[in-house]
Amino acid sequence: MKKIFTALVITLIAISFTTLNAQNQAFKKGNLNLSLGYGIIPTFINEGGNVNMPPISARLGYAVTNNFNLAGYVGYSATTSKPEIISDGILSETRNDLVILGLRGEFHTNRDEKFDFYGGFMFGYNIPMVEETSSNDGSKIIRNPDEPFKYPEAENNFIYSGFVGASYFFKPKMAAYAEVGYGISLVNLGLTFKL
Repeated sequence: MKKIFTALVITLIAISFTTLNAQNQAFKKGNLNLSLGYGIIPTFINEGGNVNMPPISARLGYAVTNNFNLAGYVGYSATTSKPEIISDGILSETRNDLVILGLRGEFHTNRDEKFDFYGGFMFGYNIPMVEETSSNDGSKIIRNPDEPFKYPEAENNFIYSGFVGASYFFKPKMAAYAEVGYGISLVNLGLTFKL
């Protein structure tokens, strides 16, 4: 993971230095931008549960320079695990509502007025809200902390992640974007608006 992270840092720095003199830029210093996203691949897809609320996200950014955008980020998703029997013989399912708050640094290539390729990093805060319920009657299950359980006690924690993406401006102040990276979803599609 550290090798991938380091390679991503070097690539993004190289991109930002090679495009400092780009003209006709999609993002310009001083601009505000709002992005709304829909997650295609939920973060918890490997658990094979049901998606109660698809991953959604919003970010509000400020172009500090023509090639660097600083943005606040919020994301939300809700999933429920498949019913399973734990060691105590109770058939249960676990609902995970996840909120991520973060600050993103985005390096933009700004090739022209239509296309923008970007990548960067997010420092965030995970807020998981996990609740186990009986599959039979829906009642909440409270376990003894010493009992072995598949899901450890949910705790808020800090995260850092990387991402890469591309935007296409089909109108002067509106773009469609696609992004890959760890966050509320592994793959996001959405719209960006210049404010």
